[in-house]
Amino acid sequence: LRLDSRMKALKDDGDRGLALECLLEGEATVVMVKVALAELPGEASELEESLGPLLSAGALERDSVPKGLPDYFVEQLFFPYADGTAYVQRALKKGGWGAIDALWKNPPQSTSEILHDGARFTPATDLLSGGGARYAPAGSRYLYSDTLGEWTVRFLLRRTLPEAEADEAASGWRGDRIAFYSSSSGISYLWRVRLESPAAAERFE
Repeated sequence: LRLDSRMKALKDDGDRGLALECLLEGEATVVMVKVALAELPGEASELEESLGPLLSAGALERDSVPKGLPDYFVEQLFFPYADGTAYVQRALKKGGWGAIDALWKNPPQSTSEILHDGARFTPATDLLSGGGARYAPAGSRYLYSDTLGEWTVRFLLRRTLPEAEADEAASGWRGDRIAFYSSSSGISYLWRVRLESPAAAERFE
């Protein structure tokens, strides 16, 4: 699957990297469930529906997460197993293992595809044209750029908004690019976000 080179190529696109991880861990979990149920008689398909979530989200005990680890990293750890498994299961139901092979040839481009069944679009890539360094404020040093993606935007909005409202606002995401800078006075950033419509942009704002 060339995972090493694929992940290295996405080192400055955290959202796309997380989506690829969802495909990887989702498929691994589905295979694990199928192997575990292979020798059970009769109702293995019914058991698979209930066992999948248990082996993905439930088997990872949140109580065992080290104390003090920021919530963001805890949620990011669970996302590929829980939502990634659901993503792969949807594809499997629609097109069998051939659909999974097709996903590896054309992997998800964003976490939006993991979060929403049927979501398929190319995120905007021209938001910080020329790279983040050219936008550095006077007296600041450019650090790095990344793409946050819908999953991260949703997480951030859920910190201050009701879950349903946060998810609706995040669902209009169609691309973003963020650049970080350092100066003697601290860290600054420039973040540009593309939304699907003016109404979605207003809702997000």
